[in-house]
This record gives sequence, structure tokens and C-alpha cells, in this order.
Amino acid sequence: MDEWIQGIQCGDKLRTALLHEDDDNWCELQQDKYQNEFLFKILQFVAIGGSLNQFEQSITEYMEATKDLYKDLVCVAKDETTNEIRPMSLVFRVNSVTTTNGSVLPSLDDHP
Repeated sequence: MDEWIQGIQCGDKLRTALLHEDDDNWCELQQDKYQNEFLFKILQFVAIGGSLNQFEQSITEYMEATKDLYKDLVCVAKDETTNEIRPMSLVFRVNSVTTTNGSVLPSLDDHP
């Protein structure tokens, strides 16, 4: 039987590792080297999904979707001084938005 954590169905090791504090891999995935990586955040959003998410049995589907989204969202270019390929895009995490009508983010049902 699947476990529900923070309102999200966890029926496999990937979602359990991303959401369940008692999982063996949870502490490692909370380290800054993962949490500060945009690629990891995309994988997290794709794998966890939302209430209408259609879960996959293979991680390959999540990896392909993550790769495609990353390629669409990030621009890379060759650094003239080092000749290395580097990301040129800036990525920001928006934690809150307030309008004249009140707060928009964070929402009442905050997504992990």
C-alpha cells in the first residue's frame, strides 16, 4: 500500500527519498550540493508532481523529461577565457509574491 506524505502519494523509492524524512537517502538529498542545483530541482518537481501527476514505473521517463526541460530553460555558451561550456542563464527561486490584493505566494497548500 502506498504511503501519503504531505498529501503526495509515495509508491516508489524515488518519491519516498525526496519526501520522507525517515528514508535512508533523505538526509543526503537535503545537502546544499543537491538542493542548490537547478537540475535537481527540476527532477524533484517532475518526480513529485502534483495531484494530477501520472506516475511512471521507470526513472528513465523522469530523467528524459528533466533533461528536456533543462535544455529548454537554460542557455549555455563557451566561455572565451577558459573555453569551457558554461550555463549563461540565471535561475531564481521565488519564495513569496505580494500584490495589491494580498499574498499570492506562498500558497496555503505549499508544494514540497
